[in-house]
Amino acid sequence: MSELSAYEKMFEDGTAYKKIDMNKIQQQEYSGATASVKLDGKEAPLDDVVENQVVDDEPDWSAVDEAMQRRMNALKEKASNIPAKKKPVTNESKEIASLKKRVAKLEEALILVMETHEKLL
Repeated sequence: MSELSAYEKMFEDGTAYKKIDMNKIQQQEYSGATASVKLDGKEAPLDDVVENQVVDDEPDWSAVDEAMQRRMNALKEKASNIPAKKKPVTNESKEIASLKKRVAKLEEALILVMETHEKLL
């Protein structure tokens, strides 16, 4: 009898809807001493102490570190040997000069407005 037909039979006769009494179900007892695992093809109980083997798979980066350090030192030395050039005129100093001219023109315009206002009064 296949599993599917067994389930269909349970639905037909109503046993699928019966309440399950949890007290009647026998539970298996778990014992760590009886459990086992396969290690390297050999079965070993879980409660056995298994020594960890340290695997040194990390590559030696010291040669790479030294090469990068030499390159960084060479770049730092090259950067320090660049002569200091005259400071170029930045946009900031151009803006300041432009703003000073505008303030001077605004002052002149305000003086003309005040003089005209005095004449009108």
